[in-house]
Amino acid sequence: MDVVSTAEVPVGERFAFWREVNSKLWVPYELRCETEAERDFRAQVHSSEFGSVRVALMTTMPYSVERTPRLIRQADPEVFQLNCMVRGTGSLTQSGRRAAAGVGDLVLFDTSRPCLADFAPDTSASRQLLLLSFPRSLLPLPARALQSLSAVRIPGDEAIGAPSSQFLLQLAHRMN
Repeated sequence: MDVVSTAEVPVGERFAFWREVNSKLWVPYELRCETEAERDFRAQVHSSEFGSVRVALMTTMPYSVERTPRLIRQADPEVFQLNCMVRGTGSLTQSGRRAAAGVGDLVLFDTSRPCLADFAPDTSASRQLLLLSFPRSLLPLPARALQSLSAVRIPGDEAIGAPSSQFLLQLAHRMN
């Protein structure tokens, strides 16, 4: 398992370092956080790859990410990310939909389409998120069906979300 942390990075350079980490681990995003929070920013990610699937557990201070059309044109690996909130809250906006997620909730998004995500925007406390990144080709569904699944909250305590959420929360606990 690989671990990357801002702990050893000088205080004034941590958020810039985190931008670089995000770009290399996933896809290029525009990252933003409050100026006061940027000075004190802390983040850590544990990640592993299993074939073409990457699993990552991120613990970070609040920030937001945006995937713009320009960034998609620069780099489009055609992957999906399934997010499971482990601690804190977050929201994802894509395809005209906004999914607000709490602990155990799941949200799928397509890195080939513009999106905006806010992680724990209403608190200065850290939040934790488990991400599964995998090629689009691993979901054998028509493009229209996949588009309708992005930015839809899957409650972690109901129907198919419950066992999936429990599995992912246990995985996050083991990665910690």
